[in-house]
Amino acid sequence: MEETLDLAKRLPLDTAQFYPMMVYPGTDEYRRLYDLGYLRSQDFRQWLTPEGLHASVVDTPQISGDGLTRFCDRARREFYLRPAYLTKTFFRTVSHPKQISRTVKAFRTFAHHLTKSSV
Repeated sequence: MEETLDLAKRLPLDTAQFYPMMVYPGTDEYRRLYDLGYLRSQDFRQWLTPEGLHASVVDTPQISGDGLTRFCDRARREFYLRPAYLTKTFFRTVSHPKQISRTVKAFRTFAHHLTKSSV
């Protein structure tokens, strides 16, 4: 996971998405994780946070679903709040004034995800 985050931060990306593992009933992966006893819950209401974000119910020996969700929260902060990304976004917005409203809207929508923990 750390290597993936490091790679995302090194690449010249405009966006990156970090979400916890979600497995859906009827898929081979769901059946595999169910058989291994790694599904914490089959209650689909627990698959989302109260804010409607993904919440992993997969607990493996390597990492719990909550641990994975915390990693995803940290990964988003590290990716989007790093100086290189903020500088790139600022200059892209200034050089393309039509981007200003889009950037402000995106920031308003996304800001609470960067400052609030999902777990």
